[in-house]
Amino acid sequence: MNTHGEATILRYLMSWFLLALSFLYAQTTVELVLFNPDAQIVAAGDLDLNNPDRLADLFVVELHDGGVAREIRLHIELRAGSRSFASAVTNGFRLPGDDTFFRFNGRNLAVGASFVDNQIIQLLPFTFDYAGIGIDNVVKNAGRLPAGIYNMVAGFQLLENGAPVGEVIRQPSSSGQITVTNPTTLHLQFPGQSVASNEVMEIATRFPLFQWTSDIGQNADRYNILVYEKSPDEETVQDVLSKPAILEIRDYEDSFFQYPANTSPLLLSGEAAVVRPLEAGRTYYWQVESLIPTVSGIETIRSDVFRFKISDFVGSDDYNYGLQVISILEQLLGSQHGDALEALREEGFDPNGKIELDDQQISINELIDILNQIANGEARVTEAQVY
Repeated sequence: MNTHGEATILRYLMSWFLLALSFLYAQTTVELVLFNPDAQIVAAGDLDLNNPDRLADLFVVELHDGGVAREIRLHIELRAGSRSFASAVTNGFRLPGDDTFFRFNGRNLAVGASFVDNQIIQLLPFTFDYAGIGIDNVVKNAGRLPAGIYNMVAGFQLLENGAPVGEVIRQPSSSGQITVTNPTTLHLQFPGQSVASNEVMEIATRFPLFQWTSDIGQNADRYNILVYEKSPDEETVQDVLSKPAILEIRDYEDSFFQYPANTSPLLLSGEAAVVRPLEAGRTYYWQVESLIPTVSGIETIRSDVFRFKISDFVGSDDYNYGLQVISILEQLLGSQHGDALEALREEGFDPNGKIELDDQQISINELIDILNQIANGEARVTEAQVY
């Protein structure tokens, strides 16, 4: 037989061998599920198997023995892209082969509190190689993983008399992804300005649009909004903030909020604990808390404190759509069209006519909703004209 024919036969035999081997492996499956896939921060201590008291409930491993009795060990790996920088294995144990499902969380695996047929299953401590992917100094100085996309991957390896046989086997569903952003910023935009300023900005509406920006990742942003009323006898910022807020909204999902016209606002998200309408001539302070999901819980970032005063000349009507629209336009357009907007305010602007957008008639509430979308960055103004 010629060399080419021998090579062809060997390739076929190898293909059949690998197919049979993959069929054998496929009967046992391992899946990894992250407890908090939206986590934006991963502290180094959250991964420390040597210190189970600090170890976070990071993941769950689900194991199906596939009805085949065999000896295996579990394998957990952390990757940045295609590069592995941490890995750990369990002790070996024997699957019963009775088509059983097992479920282990990371903390129990770390302390040896997971069992298969009375066999203790325990992860040996992770071996870390932060230097191998160039993040050792960042982790050492910050105590957390730098921003990036990480994957935690689970698999298993066959054993024979305690010795590994073949490669680690992983299924597509055996991986969980964490996008670390390490948010640090939370900036208020309007209404008002920082309490560090000596000036107190006046606004001409009792229903201002509150807006802020944050570098927290999308789908993970949650905020607490707090608005306080300043009493004449209060001299410091701490005096104002030490009493109950007149508006308190928890777990709010957007980065803007329209102050309610009544004490029972309809919120798209969050829960209003306290609400009281704003009054003309009063000064108000406000602050936002950003709730950042981490592997081990919630970390809070607090914004600066802003303050503003409701103009003495604002009326006490139930709801003044004209002033609300003008206020939003002032915040969106800045000082460029300030004179025109001020003239509308002095003339008692009342949007009671027909409003058209792209040749379609819309209501005043729809207009305000569009302006809010612009304020939230979901739409933009390309041009403004004054007639």
